[in-house]
Amino acid sequence: MDGVTVIAGYNNMGKSTILKAAYISTFMDGTKEHYNLFRMIFIDSFEEYKEFWPNDFNLDKFCSEQFLMPMYKKIKEICTRQRESDLKYIGEMYIRNIFKVQMNSLHSTNQASVDIDSEKEHYFIAVNDNKIIDMRYNVNSEADVFYLPAYNLLDMIERPSMVRRAYSPEYDIRSALSEQKQEPTLEEYQEIEDNVKLVKSILEEVIQGNLEKMPSGAIVFRDKSLNNSVNITNVASGMKNFLIIQTLVERGKLKRNSILLIDEPETNLHPEWHLKFAEILVLMYKYMGVRSIVNSHSSYFIRALEVKMADHGIKKKGRYYVMEEAEQNLFRAQDVTEETDKIYELLYKPLEYLS
Repeated sequence: MDGVTVIAGYNNMGKSTILKAAYISTFMDGTKEHYNLFRMIFIDSFEEYKEFWPNDFNLDKFCSEQFLMPMYKKIKEICTRQRESDLKYIGEMYIRNIFKVQMNSLHSTNQASVDIDSEKEHYFIAVNDNKIIDMRYNVNSEADVFYLPAYNLLDMIERPSMVRRAYSPEYDIRSALSEQKQEPTLEEYQEIEDNVKLVKSILEEVIQGNLEKMPSGAIVFRDKSLNNSVNITNVASGMKNFLIIQTLVERGKLKRNSILLIDEPETNLHPEWHLKFAEILVLMYKYMGVRSIVNSHSSYFIRALEVKMADHGIKKKGRYYVMEEAEQNLFRAQDVTEETDKIYELLYKPLEYLS
């Protein structure tokens, strides 16, 4: 997972499952507070509303230990509990929403496990009976991870029921597409500016506009040539993943060390745009350090990745896999990085039936 990774194969062989499982496997964080610090922060925050206090209000009396200690103990209980408990809970919520509580194979009672390794991190998750039974990780720096499924995510996140469903790609992407809530540091600002310049230069043939969030909360496409907004459901389907990527970069969410998981990026795209999408992923890795894992049925797209990575001197950062049946109804990903012809033989095979 240190560059651009491709998973090819027939339908219903587990390609999307690998991306979804990889998405679930990346969580962490925790913090601790001391009571005195907690009390000081509470008082400082409360004093910001001094103008609204009643005349006889006594802050010290209000912030008594009897009042604050139960609150502090509850917060401390949350902050000091085992990190693994939080991670397992979050992971199982993603399993519930992404896999509809069907992560384990329907054909086998064996436990399912995901083992992801790179130069920067290592994640491991094991699931049995759709419950996480083991979870381990070792990371140098936390990566922002985004999963773009094969369906039109922008259409989905406009549905209120989807927006409210936490621990889902729709919820995570909508949150990431929101405007920045705080100003970036100088270094972050410069990185965002450089990334935006790069992405716009390679997307200008495809997109002539950007996403905007209306006061109502609706997301629309602002077309520069028309100087008008278009409801997101009326935007060409093939443009929507391009728009998500552009907006994530503009918001400073998609940056160095980020991981982009894309299910069938060629969906709804003309073959010429297959090549453009492949070029975007290669350039984002080379200049921004954004790593990608994609599954694809498109020989155009996969070949474009191979050629572009070679052209930009990063051929060795490409990994290629083919899904194969290991036993009845169970599949595995075979590494064919050194013999990618196997991918094209598989994808061109249906043409033989027409000859």
